[in-house]
Amino acid sequence: MGAVDVRWDDTGEDLKRKVIEENIHLYDVDELTLIFAGKELEDARSLRHQGLTNHCTVHAVRTLRVNVCFALPGSGDPSFLPPAIQIQHKENAKRAVADLRNSTLSKKDCKRCISKILPEVTPEIVPGTEENRTVYRARIPSAGSFRCSETGLGFEVSAAVTVEYEYGSWAESLSPSARQEWMVAGPLFHIRAEPDTVRAVHLPHFVCLAAAGGGDLSSCQIAHFEAGHMTLETPTRIHLFHVVLENPSFSQLGVLWRMIRSAITFIPIHSLVLIYRALRAADVTLHLYLIPNDHSLMKAIEEEETKWESKLIPKPPQANALYFGSQYEVSGTSELKITPDQLELCYRSPTDQQPYIELYMTDLEEEIKLHMKDRKDGKLVWKTFVRPGDVKIPAASSQTLTARGVSFVKKHREQLRCRMGVIYPILARLRDIEAMNSDEEEEVLSMQSRPKRMNEVLLQLVERKGAQAQEELYQTLREMDPFLVQDLEHSS
Repeated sequence: MGAVDVRWDDTGEDLKRKVIEENIHLYDVDELTLIFAGKELEDARSLRHQGLTNHCTVHAVRTLRVNVCFALPGSGDPSFLPPAIQIQHKENAKRAVADLRNSTLSKKDCKRCISKILPEVTPEIVPGTEENRTVYRARIPSAGSFRCSETGLGFEVSAAVTVEYEYGSWAESLSPSARQEWMVAGPLFHIRAEPDTVRAVHLPHFVCLAAAGGGDLSSCQIAHFEAGHMTLETPTRIHLFHVVLENPSFSQLGVLWRMIRSAITFIPIHSLVLIYRALRAADVTLHLYLIPNDHSLMKAIEEEETKWESKLIPKPPQANALYFGSQYEVSGTSELKITPDQLELCYRSPTDQQPYIELYMTDLEEEIKLHMKDRKDGKLVWKTFVRPGDVKIPAASSQTLTARGVSFVKKHREQLRCRMGVIYPILARLRDIEAMNSDEEEEVLSMQSRPKRMNEVLLQLVERKGAQAQEELYQTLREMDPFLVQDLEHSS
């Protein structure tokens, strides 16, 4: 196995995790047994209290399937094992050989994957040079390895350094011909740093190596885009959630996975289910997303849902490896209206609209159970409960929502009267919430030949109807005429 750096306060389970991180063919702490001085190390106790010393030897034994054991390379003689394990070892040796001939690894789900734990650095978020681009600026304080808390991007540095990075666009960078051969396997990053300051970069990926049984790791490559040209680089190391590239030259970097005969449906994917309550939609409306475990997609969804003043409903993530191109069906109680009732797991650029399922009910008085199944074989892949408290809108939040619209209309009333040009979408919104009848709509439209007068009548109408109507006016302008809203808010 080689040397593993530990601290004496590490537990037996901590040591297992470090062993697994160094060996790509191990995926689960439950399948690994550590033996020291003829005794099995206990997961919960510290290494110090179990008698380990500097430069001591710990033997690692991996269990295959149910009761099949073998010693990892470097410990071929089983005499170091306790008697009970020696007997088990001998009884299952033949079965182990047969298993290894037929399958390199017992197939595991991505809930078995163990991420390498790196110290986190929280980046400063600064405005980008392009519209809707966010730039992250990480000030790494000293030499060592660090992971960005916002993006999952990791760095190994030799001294204190500042690194800037932002998400790139695969849709803009990866050519159509390359997409026939390569599958996007993680976010694309545009990274900037002083030359020779970063020893290695850890790029996130969402391929589940555990479910793939290790797979053909030569299929993993790092795309490097520079001046519109793509070159492929072989990773220095491949971990369960990151690939490592040493001595990188920076521009745009991201992980690709080679598709064999376009067999994308056979590549297991770490996936996430996200649920949002759309506070500005009717009654109780939930948006359910199924996406690859990609921070750039999560951020894009969060930004889109912000337009609806949505609230994320934290639920356990999807725990099993899923497959691109597969259809997954969502079901629940009979009171739920589900549109559509299925989603295809796919990768879409963060700049594209991410598909979701809408779950609607008039009210939620009791908890509901949600299921997600693979439509092909009916296998349950995820379930959760949504409870009344999950979707409840705090009184303060409700007041804040409407207070913003009232404040905006009051503060910028004269400018709105002179400059507002988006009328029909506002009228449609007011009709939807029944804040305006047909006679009132006709009154507004009768002033079309006099735009300022029409705006005045509309403003009087929403003021008369109250805070909710003014909030609808504000939100419609944010969506339909964002430059006007930004100009008014920034000028004040």
